[in-house]
Amino acid sequence: MPTGSALREVLAAVTRRSVTVAASEPLATDADTPSVLADYTLAGGRLAVCCVADSGLADALGGAVESWDEIANQLARLLNSPDTPALRVRAVTRLPGELPDDVASLLREPRARRSFDVAVDELGRGTLSLVMA
Repeated sequence: MPTGSALREVLAAVTRRSVTVAASEPLATDADTPSVLADYTLAGGRLAVCCVADSGLADALGGAVESWDEIANQLARLLNSPDTPALRVRAVTRLPGELPDDVASLLREPRARRSFDVAVDELGRGTLSLVMA
């Protein structure tokens, strides 16, 4: 799982703003909570990770770049390493809304979860959770 400092570096590079990141309590990850969710799959299509940002952080990051899809693609850099299978963004979903069955299942019973409080200079703050299958 990525560290807070690695997350800060990626978000600062993509937003071109000062970003602070600290460990946080887990974000509520369900289909009814206003948020943005990106899901990442392995080459064979199996779900591996979900990244969920609450509405405050989604607005802050979305205000710095053209779309949340770009944020999701940049966050994939955190999830890929020479020692792990390559992941790619399958979908970006705005919530509340319907979730694919595999995503809903992962959010209910993750193997691991790491959450961060993220503040983007002059744009806002919120929570980001990474949920691993």
